[in-house]
Amino acid sequence: MGWIPPIQIAIAVATLYQQLGAACFVGLPSLALMAPIQSWLTMCASRFTKQINTAGDRRLLLINEIVAGIRVIKCFAFRSSRGADGGSRAGRCGVTSSTASSSRVSSTRCRPRSCSRARSSSRC
Repeated sequence: MGWIPPIQIAIAVATLYQQLGAACFVGLPSLALMAPIQSWLTMCASRFTKQINTAGDRRLLLINEIVAGIRVIKCFAFRSSRGADGGSRAGRCGVTSSTASSSRVSSTRCRPRSCSRARSSSRC
C-alpha cells in the first residue's frame, strides 16, 4: 500500500466525525474489510486482461500468416496464367520458389502488367 491512503482515511474520518459524531466509526470496519477484497479483484482483472491480450496476439499472427499465403497463391496464379517465365512477375511480387514454400512475401504488391507501366495512374 503506500503512506498516502492511511492519511486520506484519517482525514476522511476526522471530517465525518465533525459532521456525524460517533456514527462515522460504523463505516470503518466495512472500509477495512473492502481493501483486501478490492486488491484481490484487481489482481484477477489483471490476470484476465493478460489472457485476453495473449489470445488476441495469437489471432493476429494467424491472420497475418493467412494473408501472406493468399498473396503467394495470388502471385503464382497470375504467374502461371502468364506462361512459364511468368512475364518476370515473380520478381515484382517479391516471390521466389524458396520464399513461396515458407509463405513469406515481400511488402511489394502484386499488380497486373498494365498497372506497373502506368504507376502514376490513380486507377491502379
